[in-house]
Amino acid sequence: MQAASNFIVAIGIAALVILYMLELINTRRGGSPNLSQKLLRWQSVLQIALVLFIFFVFTIWSRG
Repeated sequence: MQAASNFIVAIGIAALVILYMLELINTRRGGSPNLSQKLLRWQSVLQIALVLFIFFVFTIWSRG
């Protein structure tokens, strides 16, 4: 269980880094504001999901 949750957290963090890089590239190139907005929305959703998952995992670990 611990290895699987560590893997999921690592994948989530990697996905956030990729989204940050895509948004930075889009902004530096003067890209579409709509694309920047979509990337920021996905970042927010992914951050919330990752934080909730981490809280869930810590809750399970603290009980057992």
